[in-house]
Amino acid sequence: MNKSHTRAVAAAMALATGLWGVHAGTTTLPASLALDPSTSTDRGFAVRVVQAPPDTQIGNSYLRAIRQLNGTLVD
Repeated sequence: MNKSHTRAVAAAMALATGLWGVHAGTTTLPASLALDPSTSTDRGFAVRVVQAPPDTQIGNSYLRAIRQLNGTLVD
């Protein structure tokens, strides 16, 4: 695919997304789930990134992802 064709496809997709409002669903959390800021000194999020070697086929499921993030995955 040449650059001009790629740009045209990208522009069309952006236009379609804007016209039809295609976007991921959102969930609003109630304020009652928030903790008082004074209850913790360790603020923020813990982010753990994992990656398999590029030549490896791995399963794609919620349970496998949870086990991998928890360190309990046995493949």
